Amino acid sequence: MQRAKRKDIDYILGYHTQEFRSAQQPLTSPIECRSHEAWLGFGYYFWTEEEFAHYWGKDSKTKTGQYDIYTAYIGEDNLLNSSFNEEGYYFFKDSIEKAIAKFKKEGKRISLEAVHRFLVDEFWPHTELQASFMMTYLKK
Repeated sequence: MQRAKRKDIDYILGYHTQEFRSAQQPLTSPIECRSHEAWLGFGYYFWTEEEFAHYWGKDSKTKTGQYDIYTAYIGEDNLLNSSFNEEGYYFFKDSIEKAIAKFKKEGKRISLEAVHRFLVDEFWPHTELQASFMMTYLKK
């Protein structure tokens, strides 16, 4: 994992993989993953290793046959690092358990999609996990 410091703020360098657009229209911000199969739900996904961003592009970004990789400087206080240190693991686990308990109490159907949607809409916005991004196009 690469780290950087800009204006006295510590960042993690993240790699965001997307379908190729065109050299004239590169992304200026990340695209939110809206797949119901995303293992952490809807959100912005980044790899901490460029190598894995390429694997993801080759395996998952196949509509156009090409993909781009963008970099972002992400403040550690503004993300859920799924490589999980112990504190992050328990925070994520506890968040899911709270959502499930709320659904049970309200008699709502519990599903992976419903829990993810609840966390995205009602829980994460009230935490410090709202990241700001500075995107830079990476030449392949």
